[in-house]
Amino acid sequence: DEGTRRREGVFNRRKCDFPLDVPLNSDGSVCTLMTAAELESLELAALCDRLGLRLRADGDVQKDWKSIDVVVLQGEATEAVAEKLKVLLEVP
Repeated sequence: DEGTRRREGVFNRRKCDFPLDVPLNSDGSVCTLMTAAELESLELAALCDRLGLRLRADGDVQKDWKSIDVVVLQGEATEAVAEKLKVLLEVP
């Protein structure tokens, strides 16, 4: 019985084979690389599509279970990029 073995500290580990096109961390989080120019050029709806976020009808942005967890920014963050980063940081 698996429940009994777990209580005794015995766990069965299953090997997980991730697809090659999905850059997953060992904890399951997903990372992406964006240039500052790309981030600056995206409107809010396109940014949500690019990062797998949900743009609600009221204009708020929500994280989804399949959203990108980490964005690595390549390049200098200008004022316009800082505004986009602020939107991303405020996503619940």
